[in-house]
Amino acid sequence: MTQTALLTSMGLSQEVIEQITVHPMRLDKSSTIFKPFDACQDYIIVESGTVAVELTSRKGRDITLYTVNQGETCVMTTAALLNQQSYYAYGVTKTKVNALAIPMKDFHFALANSQRFTRFVLDDFAKKTASLCLLIDRIASHDVLYNFIQFLLTNASDGKITATVSSIAKDIGTAREVVSRKLSLLEEQGLLTRHDYGIRIEDEVKLQQALRD
Repeated sequence: MTQTALLTSMGLSQEVIEQITVHPMRLDKSSTIFKPFDACQDYIIVESGTVAVELTSRKGRDITLYTVNQGETCVMTTAALLNQQSYYAYGVTKTKVNALAIPMKDFHFALANSQRFTRFVLDDFAKKTASLCLLIDRIASHDVLYNFIQFLLTNASDGKITATVSSIAKDIGTAREVVSRKLSLLEEQGLLTRHDYGIRIEDEVKLQQALRD
């Protein structure tokens, strides 16, 4: 998708596009786009690749709040631009990323001059906020085993999950040691086995049943 096509899909008219500045961003994997206390200067749209927005708790635990993929924007960036606040989390590229950056003044100009763009921004903000609420509920429930099994079933490809214990812990919002204990528990029951590449599901039917119990 071309830059103009992407901007148009977000509700921006050609007239507005011609009056704003858009900077291309080319980022390598593991690049930090923003970090806590950084001032937000641009509205960022991901053209390709994946960005993870991560928070480090007071206990030093890393939690993935959400990911930003192709054609998506960052809810934290939107909130920071609308309220002129700083970031409170990290934005880290998980792959090579191509993105577009619209400076703050041009972002506000586009909001003021395009109802369709405003609707896109608010709709995207609402969707991401809903996913954050689900994450908060998941963490607050402390139902780690349920979240762990759900992660395995969702991310399995031919019964294989190529993820480390640390990355799983970060994704489901718990500590590495907790995931290791749950993994050992399911391994003892013959539902999983560990391999060099990650984890293999040995009995998906029983694993599904454990999710429902």
